This record gives sequence, structure tokens and C-alpha cells, in this order.
Amino acid sequence: ARAMPKIDLVKAKADSIMLDSTRKGKAAGSLQQATALTEEMTTMENEVMKISFTNKGGQPKTVELKNYKTLDGKPVIVQKGDFNKISYDINSGDNQTAHTADLAFVTGAKTDNADKSQTISFSIKDSLGEQITHEYTLRPNDYLIDFAIILNGAGKLVTQNTINLQWQTQTNQVEKDHEYEKQQTHICYLVDGNFDFTMLGNAGDDKKFEKPVDWLSVKQQFFISALVNKNKFQNAEIKWTVPSDTSLHIIAQTIANCRINLSAGNTANVPLQLYYGPSDYHVLKE
Repeated sequence: ARAMPKIDLVKAKADSIMLDSTRKGKAAGSLQQATALTEEMTTMENEVMKISFTNKGGQPKTVELKNYKTLDGKPVIVQKGDFNKISYDINSGDNQTAHTADLAFVTGAKTDNADKSQTISFSIKDSLGEQITHEYTLRPNDYLIDFAIILNGAGKLVTQNTINLQWQTQTNQVEKDHEYEKQQTHICYLVDGNFDFTMLGNAGDDKKFEKPVDWLSVKQQFFISALVNKNKFQNAEIKWTVPSDTSLHIIAQTIANCRINLSAGNTANVPLQLYYGPSDYHVLKE
């Protein structure tokens, strides 16, 4: 008898999210999904920004800055496109590994908090009680989003109490002059208490940080996308490419890999933040 071919469970489940809107079943390994495996969008907004989240990976999909317009009067969208991603690997059971960006999370109800902020959460769990939750909180008139990764059963979900978080962001052209906007776009970071930045270069580059990292950001001419860890990343690496084809209207594509050390124990709460907003001194100082 011939041996059965191995099945790539992660790919199979990612394909099922895109192609099958009715089938119910496992998201990966022993992690169970109790709703149809189809992509669903949920919007949360305040006075200055509108964010559309996808249940696929429990992450932001598009981000619009409401108080800004492009030269032709269209909304400024600082995040759009499938390149953008927040993901990390988990042990999904049966000796399998899954990327969270490939999994269909269950979308929770939006909650209005006493301080007028809003919270939305996305979760996925198995029959043994292991659970992953991505929780986002947006405050009034604020460009900074609280993003908590909450793990119940952390010892089984991740290896060696470590999350290796991947943050991908695509910087799309906003201004009329592509070349000048590229020259004004920098990779910025706060490492070991010291701020610094690197020019994009003509093709791209990379940087490695062995000391603790507070935040990483991509600052284009007038807008910024940033990832913050209130407890600091243990170390990080960031690399970026600059497409030569200007007809794509892409300034840069950036991939950051950030190591998060968790405290020993069954539960973990990682206090991250995301900033999508203007490169404005007064806003950033706050």
C-alpha cells in the first residue's frame, strides 16, 4: 500500500477561509473554531480614525485617517493590502504549528467603556480551555490603539515562553512626488532608551537590535505606522524593501520580527500598542 501524502494543515485551513464560506470545523490542530470559516470585517472608529478588523488573524485590515485627504480629495488610508500582517506561531496540537494570521478567530461584541473608549476582542480556543485573545481598545480623539495578546495555556501554546511576533506593514504612496516621499521616509526605533532612524535606501536594508526595543516605526513624509511594547521587546530585527516600479505606488514594504519573553505560568498578557497617525510633534509628544 502506498503511504498517504502529508497535508499542510496551515495552508489547507488558510485556503478554507478564502474558498469555503459554509464549512465548519477545526482552525488548526486541536484549536476549535465554532463559526463558519469565512472572513468577516468589523469596524471601530473615533473622531480621528476608522479601523476595519478582520477575524482572519484577529488583526487590523484597513486604517483610515478621517481628518486628512489625499491631493485628489480621497481619504488617507495608511494601511491596506494583504501584505500587512500581525502574526506569530503557536503550537496548534498534533505536533503542528500554525500562524495566527491564518486562523479564523471568533469576533466578540464591541464594548463601550466608562472612560468612553471602545474595546473589541477576537478569540480562538480548544476543547481543553487553551485560548488566544486579541483585544483592541480605541480611545476618543486618539491615534494610539491598545493591543493586548492574552494567552490562556501559554505553556502549551508557545515554546520556551516566547512569542516571535511578525509585524508587516506596507507604506503606500500618499504624496504626488514619489521620489521625494521616499527620501522623506525613515525606519525609526527606540532601542535601549535611545532614539535613532535609518534612511530607506534605494533597494532596502535591515537592522538587528540585540538590546531591548521599546518601539519600531515607519515614518513616511507626513504619516507614521508604529508598533509599541509597553514591556519592551527582548530583541528585534527589521528589514525592508523599496520597489523600483513606481507604478505600484508603494514606498516600502517592511517586515519586523520581535521577540517577546513571557513570564512563566499558564496565562500571559502582552501589552502592545499600534499607532496609525500623523507625524505631528504635539500628537506624538502625548
